[in-house]
Amino acid sequence: MGTGGFLSRTPLLVSFSLLLDRSPLLKTILNFPVFFYFKIREIFGFDKRSLALFRILLGLTVLWDLADRAWDLEAHYTDHGLMPRTLAIESFWSAEWFSVYMISGQPWVITVVFAVNAVFALMLTVGYYTRVSAAVCYLFILGIQARNIIIGHSGDILVRLALFYAAMLPLGDVFSVDAVLRLRAKSPRMVPKAKPAGEPGAESPYLVSNVLTAAWMLQVLAVYFTAYYHKSGKEWNSEGSATWLSLQLDMFRADPYGSFLLQFPSLCRWFTNAVHDWQLAGNYFFFVPVCTGPSKLFASLGYFTMHIGLGMCLRLGTFSWITCAACLVLLPPFFWDEIVFNRWFKRRPQMTNVTVYYRADCSFCHTVACAVSATLLCPESRLLAVDLDAADKRSGPQGQLAQAFKASSGWLAVVDHSGTVHLGWDAVGAVCRGSPLLRPLAGLVSSAEAHGKWVHGLLQLLVHHHPPPDDDADGADPELAAGYGRRPPPEQLPPSYRRSPALKRPQHKLLLAGLRFGVFLGVQAFAVFLVYTVIALNGANIGWHPGPDWSYRPLIAMLQLDQYWGVFAPRPPDVYFWINIEATLDDGTKAELFANRAYINAGPPIVPHTWAKPKEVWYGFKNHRWIKFFENGYLSHPSFRELRGEFGKFVCRNYNNHNFGPQRLWQYKVHLFSEQANYATMDGFNRIQLGSQVLWDHVCYNKR
Repeated sequence: MGTGGFLSRTPLLVSFSLLLDRSPLLKTILNFPVFFYFKIREIFGFDKRSLALFRILLGLTVLWDLADRAWDLEAHYTDHGLMPRTLAIESFWSAEWFSVYMISGQPWVITVVFAVNAVFALMLTVGYYTRVSAAVCYLFILGIQARNIIIGHSGDILVRLALFYAAMLPLGDVFSVDAVLRLRAKSPRMVPKAKPAGEPGAESPYLVSNVLTAAWMLQVLAVYFTAYYHKSGKEWNSEGSATWLSLQLDMFRADPYGSFLLQFPSLCRWFTNAVHDWQLAGNYFFFVPVCTGPSKLFASLGYFTMHIGLGMCLRLGTFSWITCAACLVLLPPFFWDEIVFNRWFKRRPQMTNVTVYYRADCSFCHTVACAVSATLLCPESRLLAVDLDAADKRSGPQGQLAQAFKASSGWLAVVDHSGTVHLGWDAVGAVCRGSPLLRPLAGLVSSAEAHGKWVHGLLQLLVHHHPPPDDDADGADPELAAGYGRRPPPEQLPPSYRRSPALKRPQHKLLLAGLRFGVFLGVQAFAVFLVYTVIALNGANIGWHPGPDWSYRPLIAMLQLDQYWGVFAPRPPDVYFWINIEATLDDGTKAELFANRAYINAGPPIVPHTWAKPKEVWYGFKNHRWIKFFENGYLSHPSFRELRGEFGKFVCRNYNNHNFGPQRLWQYKVHLFSEQANYATMDGFNRIQLGSQVLWDHVCYNKR
């Protein structure tokens, strides 16, 4: 109903109502505040399906990060490695930090902490207690990053910020275990309906928009805006050689795509201009007031494509994973409603006209039905219970299904759009056929009963050993006992379900309402603080804002919200290095410990020492964590002497624990070789040698 229809209810304003009906311009002006409000919601809002995709990618990123760090658990996170807790606290610690990884320096304790972290990361991935698991993962990630700060990079900053916001955003509302449990708690299922597209305020039922979503959106866009600002060198602007210089880094270049692109300097120049300009231009597409959905889709896919290209040519570790996840969270409802379901997978009756039935006397069957309905991407499916005790009393579809359940010991049934009844695994297959993403699995699932007898037997065991809850048991759920029907009257409820008489008093209701309102105001105030923090921190990094007030600095440091986005800024390095570790064994044999990672692996065969550059420099560093150790700590940190000493003890101890007698490591020297890119020829494999220097000379033990 338009504005004129509303005003026509008041007799005194009939003439004004007629004026509105005859003046579309005046009606548009009066509807502008409504349009503006919903446009702001559309700009700063997220789609719950995009948030679910972001949750899955974020959980997988945390799991991958833990697996990557676990290979060097003893070296990087215990007192037996290169960063004992005493050195970490004395030279690399902040007073506001806290870390669960500092509770012990023993490898087995840190292994247990890693395992607990992985469990909560898995819970986050599947969406089980999503907010709690995200908050716990955030605390664990803060701890593991603070435990050894020198091996961190920009990807770690974005991971901890993503987990911080994930603990407050509704990441578990769609396609998650939490969604299944919520659906199980309120049956039959009610699906929200969107307003017609022509009405003011029409928006997707999956849209969530508040101050927190605005804060996370601004945080993601600040990464690109400040990165553009920091890239002020001529290599990113007039010269356009930044991509070519980045691909010169042997420890970062990913083959074969990186080496292939390095052979075309003109193409590298084009990619440099494209990446640099898009980091700024892409931000503007998120604030276009007209065609907002397509504009946001174009911008988010543009950033996603950029990071896919960077990940194919450069080894960036978790940075590529988390940036892709952060881009996909910006996918608007337009992507899911218009592209995915209306273009790629057209909404067919198989998707929208499906009814799922389950046995009312089996709680396990109800859980499976909810999981099928909530996770197989058939959001409009209906969910109904079948009472087997009323099979002889009721007629119609439910009576027939009850008799079919009794005859076949069935646990699930689906009635598709054509009225065909599917039982058991065939029912799951029918839902898969209507699901846009799981359609290829329909045949396999439908035949599971015939080819998987043990699975079928297990299901039958679960079905027949999950009776309905006892009505008389204290604490039993009366809705489950009643077959999920209408809630019984208060006098029939168990004592634990009866509301206390004190809560019915007006003053208590007022107190509870005031408490809820206070919590709401607190959450909104904290969200506004986050928006201010994002703007202030990134504004201070580019010099146009003094930064957050000093009274907030301890809180920001404790939560580790501080950030700096200057990857390859203001210019990529044009001087490159590699390491040569000249080792002398107990019998006088010369060996090289870098080429085959012997300084880490400490295993045979022994590589004779040579001064030649390794064919694959990145292999000697093992992974990006070791690259950052040498780059951020071993070569340049103010406490490099202590760090080099601890690294020397680790190498000696690790090597001599695996080699005995004359093969023991007695002494080693670390040589740093440097070379510079050849601008004259722009040849990616023809460089200017700058010489070498001895960084450290370490003696493992004294010979007698």
